[in-house]
Amino acid sequence: MKKTFVLDTNVLLHNAESIESFADNEVIVPMAVIEELDKFKTHNDELGRNARQVIRRIDGLRANGANLRDGVPLSNGGLLKIVSAKAFPNEIGLESDVADNLILRIAYGIHRQGNVVIFVSKDINARLKADALGIQAEDFEKQKINFDELYTGYSEQKVANYIVDSFFESTVLEEPGLGRHPNEFISLIDESNEKHTALAKVAKPGTLKHLSKKYDMDKILNIFKREKIIKESKDWPDLKFGRPKDTKSCPGGYKGRIGIFEVLEVTETIKELINKERPSDEIQKQAEKENMITMLEDGLIKAVQKITSIEEVFRVIREE
Repeated sequence: MKKTFVLDTNVLLHNAESIESFADNEVIVPMAVIEELDKFKTHNDELGRNARQVIRRIDGLRANGANLRDGVPLSNGGLLKIVSAKAFPNEIGLESDVADNLILRIAYGIHRQGNVVIFVSKDINARLKADALGIQAEDFEKQKINFDELYTGYSEQKVANYIVDSFFESTVLEEPGLGRHPNEFISLIDESNEKHTALAKVAKPGTLKHLSKKYDMDKILNIFKREKIIKESKDWPDLKFGRPKDTKSCPGGYKGRIGIFEVLEVTETIKELINKERPSDEIQKQAEKENMITMLEDGLIKAVQKITSIEEVFRVIREE
């Protein structure tokens, strides 16, 4: 039976990807939640970042003329709607100028229509109110379970010969079943010839983008070894990247800031190129020949050291 999940604001601020965490069910984002996200979007912290990400994601779902009032499809087969409390009479006797009460009013109204409704909130008091109204209430626990089973950041998958060839013939490969998590590194291995491979970044499950064309992955691996981040005997499948882990003291799994850098050492060769006003990409290539660590490489080093995560690295350098 299909369920209807009504989300509290704190769920979206806690995990910006939470709207797609409820399988193929209906997800309701109350209008009061959108208004609260608008208040948080200017914050220069994790809450602000998540608020902005959620707003962009919901806006993107409106593509192709989809209507948020009637519902827009989610990638997991679910349906997302934005609902106003004005669509339901105030039958619960709670003050209407409190955002939580407006959200509960929607949950109660949908529940009264005979739907299976689950109110999802990180706020225990809001969950108690929901329970008192006869509405099933749950905490959002996605980031607190099965952390040992989450992806390490790299995987290998054997595929048919034509898939590897198709991948190199286009900039993006759409192939259902390939890749499980956004920003995962995945090595496509020709099942008929293990030397015929391609390295990709998962944009979303079933959609892969090139890494082999853009980056020298052997060079990156050698940097890890040169900087003594990993042992000489290690290879990509042996690496485990850092992942955020939610705690009470650190919601979302991130706390504070850490920089990733790209520092150009002005050697004699680089100085000569600058004086000759050579193009920046030529200077960049020469600097990399002289072992300059790029911003991506510095970010990946920190991800391997579990100082940050791959998601954060690609968010910062905006490798779309």
